Amino acid sequence: MIRDHAYKFRDLLDDLGVAVGLHNQEKVEEQQSRFGLWISNFGVFSSTGRSLDYIFRNDPDVCGLIRGLIETLSARTESRGH
Repeated sequence: MIRDHAYKFRDLLDDLGVAVGLHNQEKVEEQQSRFGLWISNFGVFSSTGRSLDYIFRNDPDVCGLIRGLIETLSARTESRGH
């Protein structure tokens, strides 16, 4: 599910925010804010029929693309955070 991947990425950003020094904290907070806007605008965590998982429930290709984008963001964030 898209929602599960988004939760994992949000948690990764939170962990990264704790791990980085003060001079990088602002960059992490900016990315957290941008991701927060994205998940809010697209209803990623919505429990109603407005979530991305619901909207694209019959289109596995689109769901796969969105999950893939979030996985790529996660992998790149992890590689830069360690």
